[in-house]
Amino acid sequence: KNPWAFANAYYRAAHRQWDPIRKADVIQFFKEKQLIGRNNCSGGCRTTNLDDMIRLNELNFDNVHLASETGVLNKLNLQCVSFDQVSMLNAIFSFASLNGASFDGGRLNNVKFDGSSLLCASFNGVNLSGADFTNSDLKGAHFSNSDLSGAKITEDQMKQATFHNVTMPNGEKSENTSSITTKKPITQTTTTTTSSIARNSIFLTETIYSVGLRPYAVVVADMNSDNKPDIVIANQGSGTVSILLNKGNGNFSPQTIYSVGLRPYSVAVADVNNDNQPDIIIANSGSNCSSVLLNAGNGTFSPQVAFAVGSSPDSVAVIDVNNDNKPDIVTVNVKSSTVSILLNIGNGTFSSQITYSVGVSSRSVAVADMNIND
Repeated sequence: KNPWAFANAYYRAAHRQWDPIRKADVIQFFKEKQLIGRNNCSGGCRTTNLDDMIRLNELNFDNVHLASETGVLNKLNLQCVSFDQVSMLNAIFSFASLNGASFDGGRLNNVKFDGSSLLCASFNGVNLSGADFTNSDLKGAHFSNSDLSGAKITEDQMKQATFHNVTMPNGEKSENTSSITTKKPITQTTTTTTSSIARNSIFLTETIYSVGLRPYAVVVADMNSDNKPDIVIANQGSGTVSILLNKGNGNFSPQTIYSVGLRPYSVAVADVNNDNQPDIIIANSGSNCSSVLLNAGNGTFSPQVAFAVGSSPDSVAVIDVNNDNKPDIVTVNVKSSTVSILLNIGNGTFSSQITYSVGVSSRSVAVADMNIND
């Protein structure tokens, strides 16, 4: 899990040289990954497709020093880089552009962001104790479920960012706070031509449940036949599915996790083996397959069975496409510009894919009777 241990490395963007006593092979790695000078997202908070991001997940960067040319921002461009679950103890970022970067699940104890730009950066589940954000821009940065105890961060910087369930520098727990936007109960007013009706809808405070890394798709269905809707989430960052069973009164049990393929982007629920139990079907964009998890009863599921589809399936639908009363699987595959159909042959097993060409970068699929032929 740690093929590149970059501990103690020091890189200067101005000269593009590593100190001779450091690990010189790191620069070759950065060049191969087009890390230096890459610009995949704007300085704002727009969403960037994961395929456009550079991932440096689960690596060891303890004591690394990444420095731009002195005092000049953007010479070291790390915009939208994913540092998820990376260890960066005592690391230093000097005048680096980190807009849109993700540090989710990382260990950043005593890290120093010196004069860097962190617009819309994500810190979810991060240990940032003792971190130093001196002279860095935190507009739109989001901190959640993290530890900032002892961190150096100014009041003005805190006003720029949002914090949820964070241990703040003074040791106190934050609520869901941001001085940029104050959240209040929503009041909805509806007006008709004959009368005016004011209806106040007040939403209760959110309840947060832990799921996998980077949840990407969700479906709600009764998974254990107790007539209460449960939550099923595809976590593309951890290659898992989380199931939260409904305990009643809007409360849910802790997640049960099942492994699926790489980067699950879409999830569907249907009874694919005719046992009157809803099963889970996943489109795994990173492993070019569809996972089927059969319901074993009581909301538990058997290990996944994977069926090959096209390249980078981003969306899945489950429906009977050949009129045999068995639900089939349809995926749309972004990189191969195809649709894959897996016909259900019974007992939750499927035939090899049948493919049809579609337009470039198709990302969503829907199924309906378009020519009214039943």
